[in-house]
Amino acid sequence: MSNAQKLANYNALAVDSRVEQRKADTQAAISWYSATSPSFSAALSLLHPVPPVIPGNTNTATKSISRKERKLKPLSKVVYDPDWLEDLMNTSDVDFNRTVLSNAREAIFQHLTADRRSPHQAEVADGVTDNFHLNMVLKPAAAIASAFEEVSITAGYAFAQNSTESDLIVFTPLSQDTERKPWIAIEDKRAAVFTAHEAEFLGYAEESSFPWPVNSDATSGLRMWMQIWGQMFKYQVDFAKIFSPVGVVYIHREPSSDVLHFSRRHMRSRSDHNQPPTLYQIIRANPTFDYIVSSLMILILYLSVFWRLLTGLRIIYIATGYKPTLFRVLRSSRPVSWYFPHFVGEGASGAVWRSVDGTEVVKVYDDRDVALHEALILELANTKDPDLPIPRFLGLVDDGDDLGVVMTYSGAPVSCISEDAIPQIRQTLIALHAIGVHHHDVRPANVLVHHGGTVNLIDFDRAMLREGLCEGCADALV
Repeated sequence: MSNAQKLANYNALAVDSRVEQRKADTQAAISWYSATSPSFSAALSLLHPVPPVIPGNTNTATKSISRKERKLKPLSKVVYDPDWLEDLMNTSDVDFNRTVLSNAREAIFQHLTADRRSPHQAEVADGVTDNFHLNMVLKPAAAIASAFEEVSITAGYAFAQNSTESDLIVFTPLSQDTERKPWIAIEDKRAAVFTAHEAEFLGYAEESSFPWPVNSDATSGLRMWMQIWGQMFKYQVDFAKIFSPVGVVYIHREPSSDVLHFSRRHMRSRSDHNQPPTLYQIIRANPTFDYIVSSLMILILYLSVFWRLLTGLRIIYIATGYKPTLFRVLRSSRPVSWYFPHFVGEGASGAVWRSVDGTEVVKVYDDRDVALHEALILELANTKDPDLPIPRFLGLVDDGDDLGVVMTYSGAPVSCISEDAIPQIRQTLIALHAIGVHHHDVRPANVLVHHGGTVNLIDFDRAMLREGLCEGCADALV
């Protein structure tokens, strides 16, 4: 049922009928929760109604292409494959008639009791669509998946800092035992945007190759494909989803492939895009060929490293998904790790990757001045008080466009600051103020805790140098 039909049906209901429908939905959820053997299939059936969204902002402009997206390995082709998702499900050993374990029912139940009939607020901004998709679709689905697989799976923003929210992703959270693992990249579009550019966006499946723009401006449909392609590289995932109240597109690629396959839901068929696979696709589907290509890539990487060592250049390799991924070490206080394959997360100022042994990270900044600022703060604090529980500055790296800071990494992230950690943080802030450094961004995302309870304060990109207390200092709120 389309979004417009859902709105019309809801508006046609009398108020009493809406109340009775809501009561029936709540009672069905309670019955599921109190059942002896509540199944996943029954929960999915109760979650099936997705409420309509009230149309709002009619602006059809799409986001511009970033410099990093233009540096990506070009997407070579998009292929309409209407059955790929069903085929994947059919080949998987999935039994949704299984009983949900008792310790997982509460997380699912809270989504079953949500109002899934009343229209959502008007789409006045992109953030409204994000919020609707996150709370009405992604989080309930993640709760089901987490219970089904018996692992921690959630959905949320890749980062949220200083009132700035980023891309939505489905991921396994970072913990003391596991690193954060993104699974699905998400790109949300308001109904007006998707409707305006749907024909162009889907039409690229009819092209023999994807017309990747090198220097010229990209049209809106091209930009939508480049954005989702960029997110798949950024989060190193093989699955993606484009969501709109009027249409959904599911996307996947084979590992390391530059071809995207997609299917769509809740939209009219533009035309039959089924095409026989090209010779290139047949070759890339061959495991032997994939092994040869992967081996050649590793060989080229090691040759690059060897050549730079011979020429006296120190380099590090960051598995960013963007090109180039080789960063030259500008200066360092000691030898640093050369390989940073593990994506940790992203904040408003930059993205962070961790070394193989987990003891070092490199933070790559969007703004070179911010990188130099944080490097200066850390170097100054390390020099004046080497015992401070903060990262130690190890070096600066540069790839010609972006600047990165290499620093030590010790501890595990926390979801909230405990009462036991607050006194340690206060002592660290007092010591920092004594040497003229004010952190100004103390929050759970910037705190690491060791197994023994020792607290490290990180992320000094907003720190200031000032003697004594600054007026209205944010550190005083801790």
